[in-house]
Parts: sequence; structure tokens; C-alpha cells
Amino acid sequence: MGGGVLTGATKIYILYYGSWNANQKTIAETFLSHVGTTSWFNIEKTYYYRASSISPKVYIKGPKNGQVPNDSQGLYLLLSSSDVSEGSAEAGGTFCVNYCEYHLNFYVDNVAYVLGFIGNLQKCINGSGSTNPTNSPNGDAGVDAMVSVIAHELVDTMSDPFGSAWFGATGNENADK
Repeated sequence: MGGGVLTGATKIYILYYGSWNANQKTIAETFLSHVGTTSWFNIEKTYYYRASSISPKVYIKGPKNGQVPNDSQGLYLLLSSSDVSEGSAEAGGTFCVNYCEYHLNFYVDNVAYVLGFIGNLQKCINGSGSTNPTNSPNGDAGVDAMVSVIAHELVDTMSDPFGSAWFGATGNENADK
């Protein structure tokens, strides 16, 4: 414990991987553009590093003209569609079997960046905690379930971006408890 957290207004860069339709993107972007103003997310402000707390301000950005902005203070969310199969040695297995999300940090020219991965849960909707996979709020059970996981990963990633900040005695990050 004691490592850095993402402080200040955090820009979130959404990287869509696979086949996404406009409605699916709207579901994810609408959630992310409003989560920073919720009382639920205000809990995140209580996590801090030295004198700086996590800001409730979240700004949604994205690639422009196919180029991903270079922002070491931002958070990159890689969102995969239901037609993508994903496996990760870093996360320890296969999506929908061993995990439904993870985050990691990587370095480019000795500068650290933070990436969160969240997959569309359509393939494993019955095992993903959805209580009603046939009737979802926005008509897309996989992406609607994914929003819950995005919230989870957003909290974990902002309060423990490098695996050395906020986690409990058993190693669980704050959204894992």
C-alpha cells in the first residue's frame, strides 16, 4: 500500500475493439460521461495519494482520425465486442472463464500508462451476475452487463493503477471486496 492513485480530473480514452454498433457505444459512453457526478462515485474521492484525492470529474475522450492520444495522466479503457475472443497471461487465463475484466500498466519511453480491459459479457451472460439476461435496461444484455463491470474496473483502476496503492489485507482492490 502507499502507491499512487489517479488524481485530478481523469480523461478516459475509450478504445473499441471488434464490431460495435452505434447503440452499444452510446450505452458505454453515456454511463462513463455521467458516472463522475454520481454520489456512488464520490466514494472514490476518499482514496488519495499524499495530499491529492481522486477527482469526481471524468472526461470521455477517444481516438481522433485513428490516432490514440498520448496521455500518461489518462485512463485507457479497451472495450471488446462480443465477437472478440481474449486471453491474457497478465490476467491469468481466458475472458469469460477466469475473468471479465482487468487492468494493468505499461511503459512507453519510461512513461507509465494505465489500461483497463472489459469485454462484452454476451458470451457468458448467465455466469456474469446478470439477474435477468433476457430483459436489459438498454436492450443489449451484453453491453448493459458490461457497464457494471466498467464501473467496477473504473474504481479499481483509479484507486490502484499500478497495483501498489489501495487494496485490502487479502490483496483485493476496493471494488473487489
